[in-house]
Order: sequence, then structure tokens, then C-alpha cells
Amino acid sequence: MTGATIPAEELYWGLVAPMPGRRMSVSFRWERVLPLPVERLHHVATPLPDGRVVVVGIEPERFQAYLAGRGDLGSQHWTLVPDGLPAPLRDEPAVPADLCQRLNLLVGPFEPAVRRTWRQRRAWIIHGACALILLLVVVGVERRARAAAHAAEALRIQTRRAVVAAVQAPPQDLHPELRLLAETRRLEQAAGAGRSTAPAVVPVVDQLWRSWPRDLRIQVLALTATGERIVIRGRAPGMAEADRLRAALAGAPPAGWRCEPLQVQQQDAQAAFVIALVPERAAAGGGR
Repeated sequence: MTGATIPAEELYWGLVAPMPGRRMSVSFRWERVLPLPVERLHHVATPLPDGRVVVVGIEPERFQAYLAGRGDLGSQHWTLVPDGLPAPLRDEPAVPADLCQRLNLLVGPFEPAVRRTWRQRRAWIIHGACALILLLVVVGVERRARAAAHAAEALRIQTRRAVVAAVQAPPQDLHPELRLLAETRRLEQAAGAGRSTAPAVVPVVDQLWRSWPRDLRIQVLALTATGERIVIRGRAPGMAEADRLRAALAGAPPAGWRCEPLQVQQQDAQAAFVIALVPERAAAGGGR
């Protein structure tokens, strides 16, 4: 692509001063010094550093005839600028040296077809690249959201397994989390109700769970806890397993609690047992 020039005397020239507070366009402000309406001109403009605007124009018919008479102009010429400045503009200190290069008249209806095609293709490429980037961002966000959902589901499954292992819910219990939550709330209420006359129950139950033998096949059917008594009811494969559980829990409670004798009864292939823990003062009071 190359450029060409047009004699400056072929053009109308104007220097439009800024008008603060008024929204009149540069074209209509320039029309005040033109010998014909500005709508009849093909014109371009460029601003100066001080805020003023330089405007040049030519009648479309005369410009078309001029282009037709220039045999040296072809599709490889993408710019046509004035070959110089008129005398009044040459004396202006604010006029830059490259002002003429900014006044390309081959725009709008006179834009070369090759440049118009290139500009449109460039716009399509830019839009396509933006669409591709947006698609990649959407896909990335969707993949991250899916991964986060999978991680949350895996964490929920792990939590459920941990709760089931801690609560040791029977197979028919479909909601061990609800059972654990209900038991915790009941223990908190019982501890709050008897705080002034009974020892704290929640730490005792927590200590019992920590001392629970993990290798025993014990099925807990019920656990009731108040400030005066903690009772564990369940089933074990045999009396030996139940006695081992009672022995493990007997040394687990903090000071102030004791484990009562084991109550166990053989039922078919299993042994039903009851383990009770009471505060020391309750045991002492019962012995008087």
C-alpha cells in the first residue's frame, strides 16, 4: 500500500476554533466561512493540540473527476493527502509537521475497495478472536464449577461416612447426620438445663467416643445422656464383646463419673447390653 498527494489549492481549508459550552458540530461551524453548504462537500478534519480543528473538503463530483483523471492512482494507493499547507496555516505555531498526513481524503464513499475489504476482515478477525476468548472463558468457568461441585459431593460423601462410623447407625437409619445433630442438640439442652446442679455431659460423651474400641462390632441402638445418667443400649456379637466395651468405657469418663455394672442378656446369636454411667455423688448417695 502506498500514498499519493493532491494539490492544496484544490481543497477548501478551514481552521475552526473551539466553542466551550456549545454542541454545534465542527462541520456547521466551518460552514460559516464556506461559499456553499457543508453538506455538498466531502471533507475530513483533524484536531490541533490547542483544541482547534483543521478541516479540508472538496465537492464529491470534482473529487471524482480528479481521481478519474489521475492515471497514476490505483488500488495500491490507500491514502490521498494534501501536498502542503496554505500560507495562514504554515504561520500557525500549533500546527504539527505531519498535519497533512492526518488529512486522508480516501475515506467514506472514496475508500479503496481493497482497504475496505482488509478493514472488514480485520474487524471479523478481532470479533472472532473475542468470541473465541469468551468461549474459552465460559468453558473454563463451567469446568471449574463442575470440579467444585464434584469436590463438594466427595466431601459430603466423606462427611456422611465419618458420621455413620461415629454414630454407628443401624442399616435402616437413612439419615445418620440428622441423628447425630439431634443427639448433639439434646445433649446441649440437657447440659444447659442442669448446669447448676449436674456436671457437664457433652465432654463426657466426647471422651466416651474417643475411648470406643474401633475393632468391636457393636450396634448402638440408643444413647441417652442427662446430667444425672448416661445410658448406652446396643447389641454385640457376644457377652465378651459387651464386657470389653464396658471395660474400655469404665476408664474413659473424666473425674466425677463412674461406670455401673454391665447389664447383658443373650438373645439368639447376639447379646443385648446396657451400659450406664452416673456421677460419683449419685453413686455415693445411692449407697447410703
